[in-house]
Formats: sequence, structure tokens, C-alpha cells
Amino acid sequence: MRTKSKSKLLELKRELEKYQRLYQTKIATLEKRKNSLLKQIENIDSKIQSLQGELDTLQVPLFSRRGKKPRAGRIAKGGVVKKRGGPKGKRLIKPGILKKTMIEILKASRKPLGPKELTDAILKSNIYKKPPERLYTMIGNKLCGPEFKRV
Repeated sequence: MRTKSKSKLLELKRELEKYQRLYQTKIATLEKRKNSLLKQIENIDSKIQSLQGELDTLQVPLFSRRGKKPRAGRIAKGGVVKKRGGPKGKRLIKPGILKKTMIEILKASRKPLGPKELTDAILKSNIYKKPPERLYTMIGNKLCGPEFKRV
């Protein structure tokens, strides 16, 4: 009777050790996974920070329009406001504003920008309700002008 209980006890001990080993390996793998996930979270956080910084450099304060808005077709401060079809003669943007915005964006950015980056920044700045299709070309042409000659 004693030998039977002793063998049973040994068997139970072996089983306990087996499960303890299993438990330890599970914990180790979960620990590794947790560490890798934490690293991924840190990487994503740093990416978000850098993109936020880039976004801050691209956002440019725009000029507030003072006074009354010019009526369609009349001569306004920046030049003639062009008429456009539609019930209220939808106004296009005044001619001088694009150049001013380009200058502001170029001043605000730390690195020299090409026409593509400038176009993206101008579209983000929302000076156009409906941007013209040739905006990229317009910006490229303006960059060739004397005010934008880069050294």
C-alpha cells in the first residue's frame, strides 16, 4: 500500500513539474510579445510626433479679409474679381492672394520647396473653395518670377 501511494506521489510531482515548466515558457513568450508590442507602440508614437511637427511647419497663418467682400465683376483691392457662372456669380480668389500665400509658405518652411510641395501646402491652407485645375502650372510659372529667384 505504501509503495503504491509513493509511486502515485512521484507521478503527481512529475506532472506538477511538467506543468510548471509549461507555465514558465508561456510566461516567457508572453513577456517577449509584450516587449515587442511596447516597442511598436513607441515607434508609432515617434512617427506621430514627427508627422505632427511636419504638419505644424506646413500650416501657415492666412490673411484675414478685412472690410466688405468685393462684389462680382467690380474692381477690388487685389485686382478685378472674375465672374463665374451660377446664381450669385461665384467669386474666384483675388489674383494677389496666391503669390502672397506662396511667399508666406516659403518663409515658414525650413527647406526649399518645389512646385509640388507648394501646391500641396496651398491646397491644405484652404484659400480656394474649388481649386483651379492648372494650379500646379500656375505655381510653377509664378516660381519662375523675379520675387522667387532662389540663389
